[in-house]
Amino acid sequence: MIYIVAAVHPRSGTSMMMQACEAGGIKVCIDPTREKLNVIFSDKFVGEVPDLIGYKVNEGGMYEQKFDYEDEHKFPGDYENKVIKCPDVRLLFGMPEHGYRIILMIRDWKEIAHSYKAAFDRPPIFENEKKYLEILNRANFILGGRRDVDLLVIDYVELLENKKKYLKRIKEHGWKIHTQRFSSVIRSSSRRFVSSALPEL
Repeated sequence: MIYIVAAVHPRSGTSMMMQACEAGGIKVCIDPTREKLNVIFSDKFVGEVPDLIGYKVNEGGMYEQKFDYEDEHKFPGDYENKVIKCPDVRLLFGMPEHGYRIILMIRDWKEIAHSYKAAFDRPPIFENEKKYLEILNRANFILGGRRDVDLLVIDYVELLENKKKYLKRIKEHGWKIHTQRFSSVIRSSSRRFVSSALPEL
């Protein structure tokens, strides 16, 4: 079994989920030369939340590792019983038959767009929410229709607001996690872009 944390678009909570999986006791695929923290924040705080001034991606971070399922010397052995991060779910559409448990992280489009612009100083990869939803629907159709895939879609904000509900669902889907340690990483303070308070880009 191969475990995958995926997203339709970066800035959807995949790094947080990877950190939670690692804390919960599942082996994760990482490049040991890279740091795990994916964002560096300013030292300034607004209340208990870091100020967005200085918000930038730590380019040496994140858990990304090339998921080379076309290399028969690596696949599936190098990935068996580990979690892989895939920031673009479209990369999974051609996976060979095996056995996969996939968490697909989704998020409000406005929050994604603002978070991405703050992190990379450029507009999001997709031009609008319509394109985002189109790819999400394709992912549900392609991956959800496969017999060798167990797909669990998790909304980033709903996870932060209702950890208990989603922890139960994650375990029901066969993710063997230590609940308390996993839960300790899922913190509402991680949400620094709230849709209702954001202007249109």
